[in-house]
Amino acid sequence: MAHVLKSTKESCGGLTRHYERSKKENGEYQNFSNQEIDLSRSHLNYNLAPEREGGQLEFIRQRTSEVKCLKRDDVNVMCSWVVTAPEGLATHIEQREGQRPLFHFKGEKAQEDLQLFFEESYKFLNARYGHNTDKNVISAYVHMDEKTPHMHYAFVPVVIDRKKGYEKVSASEVIHRYDLQKFHPDLERRMAVVFGREIGILNEATKDGNKTVEELKQEAKVIESRIAVSRAEKIEIEAEKNHLEAEKTQLEKEVVPIRELKRLKIKTEEIPIPQKTLIGNKPNMPYEAAVKAVEGNNAYIANEVEIKSIRANRAKLKKREDDVAKRETAADGREQQLATKEKSLGQKSKYLAEKEKQIESMYSTQAHLNQLYEQQTTDLSDLWTKHNNLKTDFEQAQNTTWDLKAKINALQAHLSQVGVNYQKEIQTLQSGLKTQLKDTYDYVSAIIQAIQLLKYNYANNQPNPYKAQLTDKQSRLIDAITNYASEKAKHNNLDDIAENMKTVMGLTPGMEKHVKDLEPKPKIERGLSR
Repeated sequence: MAHVLKSTKESCGGLTRHYERSKKENGEYQNFSNQEIDLSRSHLNYNLAPEREGGQLEFIRQRTSEVKCLKRDDVNVMCSWVVTAPEGLATHIEQREGQRPLFHFKGEKAQEDLQLFFEESYKFLNARYGHNTDKNVISAYVHMDEKTPHMHYAFVPVVIDRKKGYEKVSASEVIHRYDLQKFHPDLERRMAVVFGREIGILNEATKDGNKTVEELKQEAKVIESRIAVSRAEKIEIEAEKNHLEAEKTQLEKEVVPIRELKRLKIKTEEIPIPQKTLIGNKPNMPYEAAVKAVEGNNAYIANEVEIKSIRANRAKLKKREDDVAKRETAADGREQQLATKEKSLGQKSKYLAEKEKQIESMYSTQAHLNQLYEQQTTDLSDLWTKHNNLKTDFEQAQNTTWDLKAKINALQAHLSQVGVNYQKEIQTLQSGLKTQLKDTYDYVSAIIQAIQLLKYNYANNQPNPYKAQLTDKQSRLIDAITNYASEKAKHNNLDDIAENMKTVMGLTPGMEKHVKDLEPKPKIERGLSR
């Protein structure tokens, strides 16, 4: 009832000219390969889509330039549905031998229903492939000048890219197997709402909704070829039968005279033929016998020519008899051949009858398979819906997982950076503490070296102005302070400072400065000079 076709740029020209019934320069319609077009009715055709400025091809070029479209020759830039008027709206169905039935739509009511059907089909297709708009529609011509009214709904297959969100041309994403499977059931439901009843969209031909135009054409060709082969075999068998019957009639004409001649032939062995005798050959012959011999001899002499003719005819009859026997044998053989051919003819007739039954069984099986397929399609639709729901849930979960993973990665990166910064701060802190510790021990070492001046003299025997008279306890306290400070410095890996605490004595420059600052300054007398 409805079929779809995908077309490249190269094939769009001829199709669009066919849709609009283009005319030549002289105003006459162009010739098309479809011989069922009645050009006297072409003025009844009409277009449900908006008239495109510049024509259909210009609209295809413009629309494909507005969206992403691959610049390849094999890209399908146009899809076209052929929606045929259903049998449920026909006022009369004409059955044609070896061809599809022909639907007739007569009367004002039928024409109104027909127009309503195409208008609703146009809205249905716009909703399905244009988001309830006609922005992708090339044309929607309704042809009333062919055997069955139908509409060519042509559109640019534009779809939104799922990942990047932009519009692109992709016929495979717009017209796919699931879409083909659901097309006729969806259209049937739409029309049932419009007309309040089923109008025959789902039938034996449309139950296999997943078939394209080419697939349906191939299937029809296979069935038609099988029917043609069966008809050819039937014609051949009937011709052979007629030939055999004619040959049988001719044989009967030849056999009957031969059989009649055989029945009526003269048996030559029963014809009496007198024998030649001589009187003197048999001595002591009785008188009566001699008389008979003389009579016989006279009769032979009198009928000698006739006797010779009889003897010659006997040879001819013998030869004719042999010929008849041969022809009888040949006739029997031909009768046997005829019986064999008649038997073969019966077998072929039986084979032809079985072939016709097989074809009827094939149609019945196809109808049953279509019913099973429809049920499977319904089940598949439910499974597909569940699959889509699960896919949506999975995609949402996947998106959530990706978000969490991104957050975890960001947190890990942040923690890593925090660790690096923390390590740097620790190293800086350790370095500062180590510097401060060294400075502290330097101060302590300076104090220890200064304290030792209270107990020891300089190594070079220079005078030590700071040496004091200490008690033993004071002396041990100074040594204890020195040893304690040296051990702590060594414990903190400051071996050089620890060594200096024990071996170096005196005032560091800084300590010496503070000591001088504390020394009493000389008094300066202020007054007038004389």
